[in-house]
Amino acid sequence: MKHKEVVLEQIVWCSGDDRIIYILRDEESGEINGLNFMQGDGVELFKDQGYNKPDVELTRFYDVTKVYFGGSEIDVINKVFWLWVNLDGEGFLK
Repeated sequence: MKHKEVVLEQIVWCSGDDRIIYILRDEESGEINGLNFMQGDGVELFKDQGYNKPDVELTRFYDVTKVYFGGSEIDVINKVFWLWVNLDGEGFLK
């Protein structure tokens, strides 16, 4: 018997955080298997620059840090991304 991996891809615009988010989910469990984002609202640029694919390191960072934030799922994702951006900007993620 062959096994089929079923995934659901979402692209979400978050106007309050001025970013486009890519979310890859397991369609059956709903679990997030991949994340990526780009600041700004250029969907075509988002796709052209390859942001519509999971960033493995960012996804692992989300998995580890999400438990420290409250709110809706998208709020938690954005809080984790802001932490990622600030840590990266300060050189902690290099």
